[in-house]
Amino acid sequence: MKRFIFVTWMVMGGMLCARSMRAQSAVSFPYPEIPVSISEPQMRLSYLLNHFWDNFLFADTSQTNRKLAEQGIADYLNLLPHVEDSASQYSAVDVFVRQAFADASRSEAFENLLEHYLGNPASPLRNDGLYALLLRRIAMTLPEGDARLERYRQHQRLLSMNAPGTTAADFIYVARTGARGRLSNISSPYTLLVFSDPDCARCRENMPQLMASKALKDGRVRVLVVYPDADTSLWRQAKPDLPSNWTDAYSPEGEVMHRPLYHLPRLPALYLLDAEKHVLVKDGSLEEVVERIR
Repeated sequence: MKRFIFVTWMVMGGMLCARSMRAQSAVSFPYPEIPVSISEPQMRLSYLLNHFWDNFLFADTSQTNRKLAEQGIADYLNLLPHVEDSASQYSAVDVFVRQAFADASRSEAFENLLEHYLGNPASPLRNDGLYALLLRRIAMTLPEGDARLERYRQHQRLLSMNAPGTTAADFIYVARTGARGRLSNISSPYTLLVFSDPDCARCRENMPQLMASKALKDGRVRVLVVYPDADTSLWRQAKPDLPSNWTDAYSPEGEVMHRPLYHLPRLPALYLLDAEKHVLVKDGSLEEVVERIR
């Protein structure tokens, strides 16, 4: 909520000038001043993001400036998804990328900040689509042979996997009964994929909440719990007391994780699919899944 209020204030509320902001705090990010002649909210937002880094000293490696960078990147990444026009968003991203990633010595700090805010599953700003966009635009600025290039491209490919609206990657699974099945052959209005590991403490903590959910007891929802790794010894030893209409299975040879077919930075990972196996919720919370089913 605080971040939403900040966005509204930044775009709608008569931007305070950078001098006033700095006067309030010795370590306050030097936000740009939006001209009063720009009144339309999206135009104000576009101007703000295209000039967001104008007053930031990228060459300054001091501890104080590193704190400013983190304050700035958090607010910048919070604002970017609110841009409705893709061309304006790309323009704002490119302005930032050209300055932050032109020099390998300074790019590492910003790379870590992007990972922390956009890639961390626990971050309230996590956004795979925006993260993939930034990595793609960063890669476009680097010359062939740059040591960072392949790393950015590979990470972007992982983030782009199974994006909402796309068809979920198909795979074979083997249930505890020994029966083999295929995701695409499941006939149900909704399929919930729960990628889980019996050796995962967070999985054990979350499973009772999943099993108690009334929405997941809806006959329209088929739940497929999948152990995604290749070593199935712990999975075979575990005897989870799952609902009888859930399927507890593993991915043969760990295809899901090691091919990879799904990017799983943290388990459990929930994917809600529709009848045609289009992704409705990617690696979301139970609340997001329930809301979409409703």
